[in-house]
Amino acid sequence: AFPAEHVLLTPGGLLLFEVVNLPGSFTHRNGSWRESMTRGRALRYLVEPRVSDPVMLAGALADETRRWLQKHLAAAAQVPINVLTVFTHPGAQLELDRGDIPAVLLPKLRKHISPAARRLEPEVYGNLATHLQRATLRE
Repeated sequence: AFPAEHVLLTPGGLLLFEVVNLPGSFTHRNGSWRESMTRGRALRYLVEPRVSDPVMLAGALADETRRWLQKHLAAAAQVPINVLTVFTHPGAQLELDRGDIPAVLLPKLRKHISPAARRLEPEVYGNLATHLQRATLRE
């Protein structure tokens, strides 16, 4: 199975999304990720999903995807992989102390999907598309 639930194949590589549909305030300051806890959220904390640190998640998901690509694609090293945590809930607030934190609110997603300076070779793109399609059809 492919490591990410949400993947976008672009002419410049792969864009993987971790989708978070939770209300609340999420903050990244001085290398630390925090999620504010309201009483209601605290009560639901055991049953609702938790938000992983987008920086750590991006590294782990990119590494796992790279291993998957190496198993399925001869030109795996040529495929750039980017990971982005996307907060989709309208009640989500995001405060980041640096511009390189891979997290964004849904209304600002388009700004973070920019065309790559370098495109994948057509053969690599085609092979990658075929393998991704096979992986999603198996699930």
